[in-house]
Amino acid sequence: KQAIYGFRGGRVELFDQIRREFHAFNVQTDMLSKNWRSQKAVVAFNNAVFDIGNLERFLAAKEEYETAKRRKNIVAFDGQTLEEVRHIFGGAQQSYVKGREGGYVQVAYLDIDLKEDRDLLLQEKILETVRELKERFRYRDIAILTRSNSQVAQVTQWLLEEGIPVESERTSHIQENLLIQEIICFFRFLDSPIDNAAFAYFLVSDIFRKASGLPAEEMHHFIFANRSRLLQQNDFYLYTEFRRAFPEVWEKLFEEFFKNVGLYPLYELTVSFYHKFCCLEHFPEAQGYFMHFLELIKTKEEEHSDLASFLEYFAQDLGEGAFVQTTDSDAVKVLTIHKSKGLEFPAVLIPFFGLHIQVGASDTDYKKSFLSLEQAPFMKLVRLKSEYYKFSETLFELFAAEYRKSLLSELNNVYVALTRAEKELYVFIPKRIKNSLNYAKFLIPEEMYVCGKKQTYPSVGKEISPYHLLPAEPHHDWIGYLKDEFQDYDQLKFRRQRLKGEYYHFLLSRIGKVGSKNLEAVLQKAEKEAKAFFGSSLPEEIDQAHIQTMLGDQALKPFFYDVQGDVFTEKEIVNAAGHSKRIDRLLVTAGEVKILDYKSSSEGKENHLAQIREYGALVQPLYPQKKVSLFLYYLDSLTLEEVHG
Repeated sequence: KQAIYGFRGGRVELFDQIRREFHAFNVQTDMLSKNWRSQKAVVAFNNAVFDIGNLERFLAAKEEYETAKRRKNIVAFDGQTLEEVRHIFGGAQQSYVKGREGGYVQVAYLDIDLKEDRDLLLQEKILETVRELKERFRYRDIAILTRSNSQVAQVTQWLLEEGIPVESERTSHIQENLLIQEIICFFRFLDSPIDNAAFAYFLVSDIFRKASGLPAEEMHHFIFANRSRLLQQNDFYLYTEFRRAFPEVWEKLFEEFFKNVGLYPLYELTVSFYHKFCCLEHFPEAQGYFMHFLELIKTKEEEHSDLASFLEYFAQDLGEGAFVQTTDSDAVKVLTIHKSKGLEFPAVLIPFFGLHIQVGASDTDYKKSFLSLEQAPFMKLVRLKSEYYKFSETLFELFAAEYRKSLLSELNNVYVALTRAEKELYVFIPKRIKNSLNYAKFLIPEEMYVCGKKQTYPSVGKEISPYHLLPAEPHHDWIGYLKDEFQDYDQLKFRRQRLKGEYYHFLLSRIGKVGSKNLEAVLQKAEKEAKAFFGSSLPEEIDQAHIQTMLGDQALKPFFYDVQGDVFTEKEIVNAAGHSKRIDRLLVTAGEVKILDYKSSSEGKENHLAQIREYGALVQPLYPQKKVSLFLYYLDSLTLEEVHG
């Protein structure tokens, strides 16, 4: 009576086959007569519904109705079928456990022919019942069982529209999760920086708002302020305007990913994203989705190793891999009857209660009916269609046998659905299924439409959880670690020195024009930004006196103090091949352009010279009437060197 997985190849006859094949070993059959799940009213209700006498009455009422309506191809239930019903449900009668008196069952028949009107009434009753139950139960104690995934989606939508939290296959679908959608938009931008829509979506996302501290209203204003340019200029890219308007945020959150996408594995890139944007700290309730997203990337890394390929894969139907298993959310559970097998819930609602007798089709998809017949050494595929039966008695008998089997399977489904409730059960019987009468009307006796009495259950409403919420495990910036894997010995040898150089380099990039009077304030602001950027990676050997000496160096003063012209820091220039080059400090005065590049030390000087000469070759065409001068400044020795072309 719980063998409901026939569509997966299971057969209730397997129980009897075991008994027959091992009869020599004195096989004994035990009935589980005591119900340890449900309270008295729920047990009494199911005892009445699945009483052999009631089931025989149901089959007779069904046949009588079909005869009165002069239905074609009526399938009579012979003695053998009735005996099979008795065999399956003979052990359905149970007794409740002492101390579990109480409970409540309510059945409602929706006597409406038109589906749209019926669904409106059903929606109203479901919402009304959930609101009433919430006064005595937590949301997590309520489950709504349906027959199909489309009904799961329908009920989920009803609840979400009313602001009721829901946990279902729809809400646990990773592709439907808003935070995962935000990450996908960020990845789409990385894969194609000209995708203005993806970048705009990410700017107004919760992940970006939390990490950047920028109000959503400010980002909306920024996007709409550029709306006309987005519509009119084909070569306008939103990220370049954002980088100009919010350089510090870009440097902190975007720059590293923008420079390194494609160079590092997608898994490590994603972990670094979680770390940089503090995803697990800001959204602890979504850890399951973040981890499942990583699992998808890991399992598909051989087939979809690059970002573009993974995005294409993620846009497809992911099948069972799309669902995230959650265990501890205070939300109404919406699931199919098949998924509920083996589970129990304090309060259960069944909104589309009915008998879906579909011969030859799998589950409730209502596809054309076919039947496979095994006749060794051949297999035949038979098309079951009502028009054919008047021409073939054999075909009708095949149909009738499958019909009886399908009806018994439906009774098993009904049994599973009606026995999931611990304390309260609410059943709604729509008048029709598709265009046919819902035979469930004949199954439940009208005198059983109300059983027991509603009551308050003090132990149910208490927030007692066996789970201990653990803090989020910090995820490392893998891009930073992986950079070290590709460094040669000399770079590793001077890692500390290089880290100090990066700190000084960052500090100087935050200083534009300065005068002798505001130097201290500018330096304090730059140091604050540098400390925030480096965080726990801040070098311990930073010498504040060294910084003061560096900025007071006579050689550097012409580049920082009272400059008569434009000063650009971290200026990006794109060469003819489309590669970005970044100039540390660019000064444009009336008659001259100066390029200043910082280096941690003189190690690898030949590369330094080649690099700054390349900068000069890129800048010269931009200022053809001006002289371009090149300078290297070594941060360890505080020496300035002019480079000639």
